[in-house]
Amino acid sequence: MGKFFDHIPANILEWLPKQHMFWVATAPLAADGHVNVSPKGLEGTFHIIDQNTVWYEDLTGSGVETISHLRENGRITVLFNAFDGPPRICRIFGKGTVREFGTPEYEKLLPPSKRSIGSRSAIVVDVHKVGTSCGYSVPYYEFVGNRDRLMNWNASLEKRDNQLAASCWMGAEAGSAPAKGDEPVDITTTEQYKKAAAADAYPAKAELANSPSHAEKGLVAYWIQENLKSIDGLTGMTSARRAALCRFRRLRSTWWAIRGGRRMQMRR
Repeated sequence: MGKFFDHIPANILEWLPKQHMFWVATAPLAADGHVNVSPKGLEGTFHIIDQNTVWYEDLTGSGVETISHLRENGRITVLFNAFDGPPRICRIFGKGTVREFGTPEYEKLLPPSKRSIGSRSAIVVDVHKVGTSCGYSVPYYEFVGNRDRLMNWNASLEKRDNQLAASCWMGAEAGSAPAKGDEPVDITTTEQYKKAAAADAYPAKAELANSPSHAEKGLVAYWIQENLKSIDGLTGMTSARRAALCRFRRLRSTWWAIRGGRRMQMRR
């Protein structure tokens, strides 16, 4: 028999992080709009703040339905179910808020040291109802492992953006791209770049005004191409419209990560 709660019960709080995947469902207000269900599953992306607040790290993908729907109306349902052990289904109903990459709200949850490669937002859910049911019809599945293809793909996009940002600041030819098949030199590994990072000597936005706003085939370019609007035309990522600022923040984030790494080495 199904049960409903106005918060996430303690036994469910313990069970949720042990699951290897979950689904999020959202929908636009329009009667002819497309209802969306998206699978999520990379380990470590789902987080619990308290019995009425959860959030997950949203990684870059070809669609932007969840972000678009939440911007319009905030409605979201998160579904978990057991694939091993005792059967169980858990639905988390709530109001979702988008904290997009490049905003203070995002960086509060995901500073550079914690952000996953390709992360584009944090989806925070204020929970108002939780439903559990038997799950007797859900089959058993054995977990083999996480796929790494998405992370590798996102890493290749981010590398292009970081390379361009570093090149612009270091006075290299702005917008120059490596020949096809060539691996660009990673400027962020040079001593000159690391010294600038340690000194917080990043450029002002005005100094980057005449440089390209993003790498031609980088992560920001992908956001602009694929993540501006939902399939129903609702607004998706807004930081994709501010590509120069995103690139600037990513450059600063790389410096912060370098400085953080140095502090860790000093502590050791």
